[in-house]
Amino acid sequence: MSIPSWDDIIADQLAGDIIVDQQQHTLTLFVPIYGLFRTHAHARCFRDLMRNADISGSISPVWAVLMVLVSGVLGGISLRIGGGFTEFATLTQGMAILVAFLDIIGIALVSGLLFHVQGNLNRYWDGLTNGGATSARIGVGEIIFGIIGLLAWLGTLANIFSESWRMGF
Repeated sequence: MSIPSWDDIIADQLAGDIIVDQQQHTLTLFVPIYGLFRTHAHARCFRDLMRNADISGSISPVWAVLMVLVSGVLGGISLRIGGGFTEFATLTQGMAILVAFLDIIGIALVSGLLFHVQGNLNRYWDGLTNGGATSARIGVGEIIFGIIGLLAWLGTLANIFSESWRMGF
């Protein structure tokens, strides 16, 4: 099974046949460098959909790529400072605070981007449905990911405040 290109997806969406495998397209965002091209394509697609529907939008593919790139660089620096996946015992409290700070900035950048894009998409759907778009309920998968995120942040707080946690108990 091959992954369709954005041109295929857009053509199918315009024809009313949606053949997108969302999981595969989401996973492409995690491939280094290629994920930046996918981010640009996503933002460009959203911007073009809004333009084609004569709905004002403020999505910039270049800014989207820059936000994701800076967030990724900050995440890489954070991981390197924290010792990667192997050197947990050398993490000091100051380093743990710096790691958390860099992570928070990276998350804030991507969250700001997502809120901005979501606001544009909401205007797009409202324009297409004449204000008849409805909110979607939170699903089980979203709750599970929220719990995983909460546990990850509890680990981050433990790194900051507990020397025994940083030393591996």
